[in-house]
Amino acid sequence: MQNLAEWFRDVLIPLLAGAAALMLLLLLLLIAQRGVRELRWRRLEFLKTRFRPAVFGLLPSTTPITATDLSQFPPRHREVIGELVLAQLRLVRGNETLRGGELADGLGLTTAWRAALESRQWWRSPTRRWRSA
Repeated sequence: MQNLAEWFRDVLIPLLAGAAALMLLLLLLLIAQRGVRELRWRRLEFLKTRFRPAVFGLLPSTTPITATDLSQFPPRHREVIGELVLAQLRLVRGNETLRGGELADGLGLTTAWRAALESRQWWRSPTRRWRSA
């Protein structure tokens, strides 16, 4: 009986140490993941505050949207700019909605939005919003 108890102790101590190490590793991965999500969220908020005046300044204007107006928006930030355009279009009526459509067309957002709507892949769906909040 004494041998069985010693054998359990000899097996149980490394098993518990391994489980504790695994739990610590998972905790560190979770903390790192939250840190990365926080950095991504801060970058997104920075880009929104950077482009918000430009987007909101173009919509109420009456002059046609030109290529120089569109050149201030880098293509890699198209999704952020699209969110800003949609946020503003939810609040306005009239000519500003037409200008919002022109702006979206000029940036190529409408074709990307339609492709996402027609896509059968769930990760391209425009209704997904799994970003960190």
